[in-house]
Amino acid sequence: MNGASKISTAQSKFGGSSLLLDGTGDYISSPSTSDLAFGTGDFTIEFWMYSSDVSSATQRGVFQTSDTAGGLKTTYTTGVVLVQGLNGSTANLNGGLYVNVCGTVLGSSVAVVSVNTWYHIAIVRNSGTSTLYVNGTSVGSATTTGNCSGTYLAIGGYYNTSYLYQGYIDELRITNGYARYTSNFTPPAAAFSNTGGDVGKALVVNSTATGVSIGTAGYFSSQLAKAWVNFNGTGTVAIRDSYNVSSITDNGVGDYTINYGTALNNSNYAISGITDYNESGLHRVIVYRSGLSHQYNTLGVRIQIIAQVGSSDATQDPAFASLMVLGN
Repeated sequence: MNGASKISTAQSKFGGSSLLLDGTGDYISSPSTSDLAFGTGDFTIEFWMYSSDVSSATQRGVFQTSDTAGGLKTTYTTGVVLVQGLNGSTANLNGGLYVNVCGTVLGSSVAVVSVNTWYHIAIVRNSGTSTLYVNGTSVGSATTTGNCSGTYLAIGGYYNTSYLYQGYIDELRITNGYARYTSNFTPPAAAFSNTGGDVGKALVVNSTATGVSIGTAGYFSSQLAKAWVNFNGTGTVAIRDSYNVSSITDNGVGDYTINYGTALNNSNYAISGITDYNESGLHRVIVYRSGLSHQYNTLGVRIQIIAQVGSSDATQDPAFASLMVLGN
């Protein structure tokens, strides 16, 4: 910490305290760390800010990464900069926000922050396009292909100590390699997890089972379905609904190949399936066996539907069958 930077209980978005910077000598700087070197990839920088001064006479640095020890630097080609008091190339705009991502300004943002009000700020680069979000709404976007090689961080300052932030900052989170927001969104309604980063959070799983953990370790796809399908196997095979299943090949009575839309990484996956029960007996799903050779591969899996009637087994077309695939 530099100057009189401190944790204060006077204001907070969550948790009862936040970082207080008084605008005179106060800012936070970090040692060099490769975690801040975004390169040309995706990233997300987000935090809450509560400005005590938005006068038109003062530019105040809120955030900067750079290749200079201490984080403060006069040029922006190697890092990400957010300045309060600028609007595009217009200086000293009352509460305006200026963002430069590795040499490119995010358009002429009309974002204006008011005094003594909490705002959620997010700077996101997604596939070469960077966007500034204020309270979850995009206010400026541009193509930003520059190499963000800076490994130093300054919170509450930029350029030099004449342009320091005055106010409070809470819930700062930096994610290297992942664009958390790709369109307008609802800002977080609670504090981020502080146990092991946020990788311990519950998975966010949507209706097609493509949800992912959004922790600092990135994707945990092995915890999610790689493919699933619900189908009618009588007559012409009909898929009711599915994820990552492009088609089903009917190989004969009760004999199907489930074809994946996107190949799996390897064949060492697991499947689970169920079928309907009718008067002919109890159905079960097994992986197809031909001379005891199981039919798994990265492009699909061959299965048989077996009806057990008394002590005999026979393949049978089911009116209802579902299958789920788990793996890497």
